[in-house]
Amino acid sequence: MSGRVPGRRPAQGRGAAADYPGVSGLCQRLRAHLAAACALVLLALAGAPAAQAGTYDVWSCQTPSGTTTSAAGWTGWSQLLYDRASGSCATGRRGLTAKFSGREGGVAGGLASGWTFRAPADTEIVAVRAHGRTVTRAASDRGGAHPSAGIGDPATIAEAQTAPGGAPAPAPAATIVNGKLGGIAGREFSVYAGCAGPGDGICARGAGSRATATLRSARITLEDGSTPQGTASGRAITGNYVRGTSSLRVNASDTGSGIWQAEIRIGSKIVLPRTTLDGNSGRCQPLPGSTAFASPTPCPRKVSRTLSFDTKKAREGSQMLTVTVWDAANNPKIVAFQPVLVDNDKQVQPDGTILMPAPDSAVLTPLSATGSFAPPLGAGDPAIQGLVSAMNTLADMQLPYCYGGGHGTTPAVPGPGSYCWVGNPAQKVSGDGTVGFDCSSSVSWVLQQAGYDLETMTSSSFMNWGDEGPGKYVTIWTNPSHVYLEIEAGGETYYWGTAAANPQHGPGWHAPRSPSAFVARHPPGL
Repeated sequence: MSGRVPGRRPAQGRGAAADYPGVSGLCQRLRAHLAAACALVLLALAGAPAAQAGTYDVWSCQTPSGTTTSAAGWTGWSQLLYDRASGSCATGRRGLTAKFSGREGGVAGGLASGWTFRAPADTEIVAVRAHGRTVTRAASDRGGAHPSAGIGDPATIAEAQTAPGGAPAPAPAATIVNGKLGGIAGREFSVYAGCAGPGDGICARGAGSRATATLRSARITLEDGSTPQGTASGRAITGNYVRGTSSLRVNASDTGSGIWQAEIRIGSKIVLPRTTLDGNSGRCQPLPGSTAFASPTPCPRKVSRTLSFDTKKAREGSQMLTVTVWDAANNPKIVAFQPVLVDNDKQVQPDGTILMPAPDSAVLTPLSATGSFAPPLGAGDPAIQGLVSAMNTLADMQLPYCYGGGHGTTPAVPGPGSYCWVGNPAQKVSGDGTVGFDCSSSVSWVLQQAGYDLETMTSSSFMNWGDEGPGKYVTIWTNPSHVYLEIEAGGETYYWGTAAANPQHGPGWHAPRSPSAFVARHPPGL
């Protein structure tokens, strides 16, 4: 299928108080502490949506079940000695508190204390569900100054709270900590309390002028824009065969949320389920009864670990070994995808001799999911044996169909697409971390494995690849939206590609289809 792996949406830029013309007082004084990074989001805890692929959640201070967490990612600050930022998340009693009081005398507008949460590198805040309380009290304030407390971007609050002419304005709904506002995208937000208003305004002398903001708990959703990177090494990767309990070493890195889990498959069989690679002193495990973490950087940025797996869970013979790693935001990366011979029947002898049936002795085997048949390796001209072997291997894996999946690398490697078909019966899903091939990347892969020098292409590109017209043994039927293969073997005709009749609609053998809307091409020599 034509198309590409869809790119992530661009990261939202940071602003500053200077981005809001006419803002004075609180905004101007807080510029060193709070970037005007986002519109306020204060969502109630009830009904919060679960994190999707590319995002992960962090609980600060306390979870709904009462589990106490840390204040990781938060930094307290104060502009005056008698402005205070205090926190006791670890005790589970008070939370993060910012206080302002004019007890030492009249205070000019724009002074405050508070707490700021900053997103880690390569992440941004996309939602906040917060629970807490704000209290303000004014006493004989003048010049438009007045106590202020809230959570979020102080520039927006300051503008809303200062009416034309310097007269105090009612606090906007944004300062209600349990209120509900729209979505955000930014790098930081804050809990603060202070004296808002023009720089020449004065919050009243004495304890009658004060403000307090307390954050009891917050669920912060971070989007991770980075993709894990890594390699796999060891005898299972470079050896001639595997049998019994085998192992390989994974080296992976991630600049965002950190490396979380790995999985190993041989063919379509999971021989090692998703396994946490490094617990990071407990931070790389979700909180009890939750999918959220307690730290904004929960997992290590670099991991190196040896993984063991049971090859007896896989069928005998040549198959594809796939090693996938995920970061804490559930972004996947395949770090190994290559043929491996499973030999628990000990067909490979100590001297390296391989006692396998000759290709000509292979028989047609029905694929129960489609009712069609896979050609034997020895059928037809010997030149197509490598191609048919690759087609059988990929069909046995029963990969999902993923629109755009598998593009971006040469040779093709299964990857996430804008959507995938998963399960039986297949369900259309998006953003759940599934990886697979689409029609053109699967055709690219089998041609690459058969020795043809070509990039991973789209179906449109296949309209100009190879030689024109049907082939003697292999025909590539292609148009701008789809591509599939027709094979002449042993006097029979077979069809291969992604199809609705296949498991998860992925690559495999399928029933004939009309070529009337397609262009015929064929590999040189076939």
